[in-house]
Amino acid sequence: MDEKIAAQTLSALGNEKRLEVFRLLIQAGHDGLNISDIQVCLSMPASTLAHHIGALVKTDLVLQEKHGREVICTANYETMKTVFAFMTEQCCVGVGPMRDTGKFAFTASLSCPSNNKTRNTNR
Repeated sequence: MDEKIAAQTLSALGNEKRLEVFRLLIQAGHDGLNISDIQVCLSMPASTLAHHIGALVKTDLVLQEKHGREVICTANYETMKTVFAFMTEQCCVGVGPMRDTGKFAFTASLSCPSNNKTRNTNR
């Protein structure tokens, strides 16, 4: 997963109501919930819910399947796993001081952006 897609996906979860919808769908499991059940559970107006579900569908966090007149929403567990794997893939690998600057940078084992600039943080 590239950073742009990860940022868009995490941004969708950065809204309190969308996070609430997504967590409810995770709780519902692989069977998902129909939209009217989500609306009742979260006491959310239909137009507001449609807006938030649309944002989650756009980032592939939620899948929708039509069954007759019902629309069933399910959490896309593969996308969820991919995003969180991306976030944790380099967890605790450490950072090292850059020579003569007093700043810290990612260790050499991490991939740097194509422009070969070293990412750093001021501490």
